[in-house]
Amino acid sequence: MGPQRRGQGGKRARGTPVHHRDVPWVSMPISSASEAVNETTDEGFEGLDMTGDDFLGLQTAEGFDVVYETDATGKNKRMRIVKVGDRRSKETPSAQAQKTKKKSQSASQTKESPAAEDEAQAREPDMPTEPVSKKKAKRTDASLDDIDVGVALQMAREQDLLLDDDAGDDGKEAAEAALPGWASLPLHPRLKLALSKLQFSKPTHVQAQAIPPSMGLDGAPRDVVGIAQTGSGKTLAYGLPILHYILENSADSMDAERPLDALILAPTRELALQVTTHLQAVTEAGGRFANVAAVCGGMSVQKQQRVLLQHGGAHVVVATPGRLWDMLKHDDAFALRVRRSRFLVIDEADRMVEAGHFAEMDAILGMVCRTKGAIVDANEEMQTFVYSATMAKALQTNLKKAHWRKKQRRSQPSNTLDDLLARVDFRDAEPLVVELVPERHVADTLWETKVECIGKDKDVYLYYILLRYPGRTLVFLNAIDGVRRLVPLLTTLGMAAFPLHGQLQQQQRLKNLDRFRKTPNCVLLATDVAARGIDIQGVDHVVHFQLPRSADTYVHRAGRTARAGHIGVSIALIEPSEMRLWHDIWQALQRADTVAALPVEYAFMNPIRERLTVAKEIDRLTHMQSKASHDDAWLRQLAKDAELDYESDASDPDADHAGRKRKRHAQPQGLARLKQQLADMLARPLSARGVSQKYITSGSRPEFVQTMLAGDSTYIFLTPDVPQMIGLRNSTIHADMAAAEKPSM
Repeated sequence: MGPQRRGQGGKRARGTPVHHRDVPWVSMPISSASEAVNETTDEGFEGLDMTGDDFLGLQTAEGFDVVYETDATGKNKRMRIVKVGDRRSKETPSAQAQKTKKKSQSASQTKESPAAEDEAQAREPDMPTEPVSKKKAKRTDASLDDIDVGVALQMAREQDLLLDDDAGDDGKEAAEAALPGWASLPLHPRLKLALSKLQFSKPTHVQAQAIPPSMGLDGAPRDVVGIAQTGSGKTLAYGLPILHYILENSADSMDAERPLDALILAPTRELALQVTTHLQAVTEAGGRFANVAAVCGGMSVQKQQRVLLQHGGAHVVVATPGRLWDMLKHDDAFALRVRRSRFLVIDEADRMVEAGHFAEMDAILGMVCRTKGAIVDANEEMQTFVYSATMAKALQTNLKKAHWRKKQRRSQPSNTLDDLLARVDFRDAEPLVVELVPERHVADTLWETKVECIGKDKDVYLYYILLRYPGRTLVFLNAIDGVRRLVPLLTTLGMAAFPLHGQLQQQQRLKNLDRFRKTPNCVLLATDVAARGIDIQGVDHVVHFQLPRSADTYVHRAGRTARAGHIGVSIALIEPSEMRLWHDIWQALQRADTVAALPVEYAFMNPIRERLTVAKEIDRLTHMQSKASHDDAWLRQLAKDAELDYESDASDPDADHAGRKRKRHAQPQGLARLKQQLADMLARPLSARGVSQKYITSGSRPEFVQTMLAGDSTYIFLTPDVPQMIGLRNSTIHADMAAAEKPSM
């Protein structure tokens, strides 16, 4: 016998039974007891017994309500859905009397003990069985027909009372209406609604080109190699087909040992965590339909192992090769899941397959290769997605090596795709290549400029750029020592400066990235660990404090700004010894060196040099004092461990103790004097040539005085927002460059 309606004396309801668990668009929680017995019939919703439960969320939908009625005995209950406006007018007098009686009974029942309630419930008789014709005769106009139910569902959906996929026809109509820009791609409705919530109104060029073959819209699903400029949306280009597959196949699976849906490999920890964050944002907006886990170094291995097993196991794993291989060596179950992966993604592929890097990559790629005679073979249907902004070998060559020119003459330029075909087991005989790289190799909205100076003046020009053009500035250096030197120097000058390099703890690296995102006017000094894949919204300027060693690194550095159609500026500080490297970069990019020089107000150079001189001396004395304190503490600890008495001046017992005390305190006093001197300098703003701070109207720039008297904001005045420079035109770098000479795009 199937499930029986509660209170019907064992008689089945007429019509085809539809259980609650078979209705995917019920959003309100229903008790397990009602789930076991509730049925609908072909006679409508009036015969449905759901006492105590909301029906499809309509009890809270505007304009509709749920009415519970009783029979003549007052013990047997039934539910009806009515319009709010019709409820009071269309209720029968007997129903109103029963409602009053029910209120009085409920008030008296609150005083009864739980045992009495259980006894009363046990004595409750079954629902009286009546012919169907009598039921139809008792219906009133307040009961809902199919049209009213559809209107109620739509109103509930508009009030977010139903889940995103609870719209009619599995949510397709609502998804298409919310996101018309994605109508050409048959993504799952929950994915489209998630994209709508995240304000992705339409696919980018690389997404429109790569997603259809990845999903197999024109035939079998294809392996895709995507080559597109930085900031073009490559993450969602491979992420959306993966999430669509999960929704169609394994979203509800709780089997922690099932094959892994997708393995995504990234070269850096920051990029791996960033990809994880982006995919998690889509899954959260779509109703948490998939688990995305990050596996990378610098974080607890035990915690990452727990994340892989939570909620039925991770669907997608985003990993760096080193940590992933360490976990695979000690976890056979996880290794089996990886071997049977449905999707393999290699992000920033040119870096991942570069010779001499990521030795673990070969072992990981070997795990997903098909092997004849293996007990457990790799997934025959595995799709491979490979994405990067640069693939040409010529862009990856170390231009600082002297033998590069001779080698270039002897060999023909090859492509990283050749290496991929040799090392990756593509299921396609010929993977589909989607190449959308512009001729410039960088975004069309990127302005490029340069400053030619001697090496010791790079600090001066960097400080000038940070003062003249406030905003988020990302400064790249080739060595960690340069980052360690500049961070305390800029901090002493009052700048918000944060470091990012490979020797920082992972927690500190993530914290500095978060600070850089949240601070509107700051500088992040980083090595090339931040050059690839890091997506930080609102980066205004990228400064190449030291030129990169290869052309592809220059492209990836410059790609940290001018992302997603926004305007950005790339500034290269070039000393005489780097001129040849600069020309080689442009030759590798197959572009002419037409980069314009940055317009500079040289009147500010001397006062800036004075500030830097004092700041460098403060930094030197602070470092010396810190080193002396560290050495003294180290010697004291050694003496304590050896149970010896330690005196720093014990070698000269006849020395004047008062003189030694004055000598020890002389250096801190000099440091305090220099700090006060620098504070006075920073308190006085820098003035452009021809502008007098003491007598404003006596300067040689009448236009500055006129705009100031008129209250115009064309020029920068002494304001709390920009307290460092006055007398300059209030503009941006690209505006100044356009005013000087419009560069060829």
